[in-house]
Amino acid sequence: MTEQCRGACLSAWERRSEWPLTAIALAFLAVYAWEVIADLHGAERAGTELAMNAMWAVFIVDYLVRLALAPQRGRWFVRHLFDLAVVALPVLRPLRLVRLIALIGVLHRGAGMALRGRITAYTAGGVTLLVLVSSLAVLDAERGAPGTPIRTYGEAVWWALATITTVGYGDLAPVTAVGRWAAVLLMIGGVALAGVVTATLASWIVSLVAEESAEQEAATRAQVEVLQRQVTALIERVEHLGADRSTRAAAPDPGSEAGAGVRAGAEPDAKAGGGTEAGAGVRAGAEPESGPDAEPGAGARPVRPVRPVGLFVGLAVLDVIQLVEAPPGPDEKIVALDQAVAAGGPAANAAVAFAALGGRALLAAPVGAGPLAELIRADLTAHGVELIDCAAAPTARGAAAAGPSVSSCTITAATGERSVVSTNARARPDPAPLSALSDAVAAGAPAPDVVLIDGHNPPLARIGLDLAERVGALRLMDAGSWKDDAADLPGRCDVVAPSARFHPPGPAGALREPAAVAAWLRGRGAGAVVLTRGSAPVLWWCGERSGSAAPPAVEAVDTLGAGDVFHGALALALARALPGRRFGGGGEARIAPAALAVAVASACAVAAASTEHFGTRAWIAAMPRD
Repeated sequence: MTEQCRGACLSAWERRSEWPLTAIALAFLAVYAWEVIADLHGAERAGTELAMNAMWAVFIVDYLVRLALAPQRGRWFVRHLFDLAVVALPVLRPLRLVRLIALIGVLHRGAGMALRGRITAYTAGGVTLLVLVSSLAVLDAERGAPGTPIRTYGEAVWWALATITTVGYGDLAPVTAVGRWAAVLLMIGGVALAGVVTATLASWIVSLVAEESAEQEAATRAQVEVLQRQVTALIERVEHLGADRSTRAAAPDPGSEAGAGVRAGAEPDAKAGGGTEAGAGVRAGAEPESGPDAEPGAGARPVRPVRPVGLFVGLAVLDVIQLVEAPPGPDEKIVALDQAVAAGGPAANAAVAFAALGGRALLAAPVGAGPLAELIRADLTAHGVELIDCAAAPTARGAAAAGPSVSSCTITAATGERSVVSTNARARPDPAPLSALSDAVAAGAPAPDVVLIDGHNPPLARIGLDLAERVGALRLMDAGSWKDDAADLPGRCDVVAPSARFHPPGPAGALREPAAVAAWLRGRGAGAVVLTRGSAPVLWWCGERSGSAAPPAVEAVDTLGAGDVFHGALALALARALPGRRFGGGGEARIAPAALAVAVASACAVAAASTEHFGTRAWIAAMPRD
């Protein structure tokens, strides 16, 4: 028989004999236990001894067959000395308990090649066998000895457990030589098994940590790759827009004003790629004098804009938005389900909503220079918002403050609730570009129909309100939360839209009741008040009337920016409801309650729809088109 053939026969024999030998080993253990616990004598004991010897002969035959079938018998013999001990040691009468290690021999063969599987099997089987066998051996040796405290199987088990766990109470101890040898073996086995258990648990924990770390690293790498692709695409878009701007700048511009540095021109047409810049690189334009939006036969005469024009003054940041199953706890790293990067801030998001719904949006906010600023510019341009960058030029001392802020936004997937960490306004504002827009309007450029301020950058907000008062535009304030440095702004607005977090100071502390907040605002000059409360109905007060509008019931995915979308939609609805009308100063209401009620309901529907999508831009693509 060839070596290969013998190896195949050996493997087949081991597979077929595995379970029969396991059954015989268990039967051997049962017979031995019965002999010891029942304290058999005479014929009964002779019968059990005969049965055990017969079963033992099966193990001897198994060993001899495997030795004969081994491809390299000498090498197999050396590597299987444990198997030799299993069949040879029982002939030593005083150490008859080692017959039971046949069970371990079978476990060694049946546990498979997986290291952790073998260790687990050895540990479980070894602990059970050590306790059971040691108890039987000690009871067999000690029961008839004079002065021994171990006389029942229960006492023997108690002694074995106390010994293997190294507790050693000392209440029970063997007195015979065989019993003490059994105790020595049990002590050695107990220490070895304790080490095995500790090592196995440590290995299991380390493997779990390694697997989790590998998954997190893979997810993080995937997120970084996605973000890199997004940044690359935005940078390419910025470069393309810059090339287009350079091309247009090189061409003669018949609508330019020599030496003014500010261009009051036509509204950007779709072929030119969207908004350009007026003043400091930002353009406040007039509607085209011809084309689809011009009145028939108008020729070169100025025409009334078809689209409402909105000026949004306040904050622009870069939002990095992560969708998670649950917010991270202290010192916890989690893997996001999705992510988005977009321009953010109350005024910026409201301007995007205004443009998405059909208006022409101008955003006056400090953005500054650098890669983050370019990302903001690209996103605003892509969504039809014309940026008037009001960031001060960096100085040697304040160069770090020239860039925009970054808002870290976490969205909980199950509820759509958000948490935001941001420095808010970081770039120093420069009012010159916004003042240039005012000069351009005074020179004949189209004036805004509505001016929205968000309470950030109050110096810019005051310039925007001055412009609105001069041209009679509707003045709207997004008063998200109370800001001490913006306390004078609500009184200059036609409509103030606070949130439930807006708590102005009162005689007895900050005001929190909606009616008290509305009364405080109207008492300081606000014409109408629209108070948002998340998913709860929006409350409004106008003239002698008040009312509410419940947002449509939707399955919210992401509530980030929903309030900003509401304000942008409200600004457009009010401008469209009152075409051609202008509003003056004073404390009386300058908008009809019925018109305000319709505008609030319309804004509620748009804001609710925006929460059905992750991120602050996905809702725009999902809007129904005419």
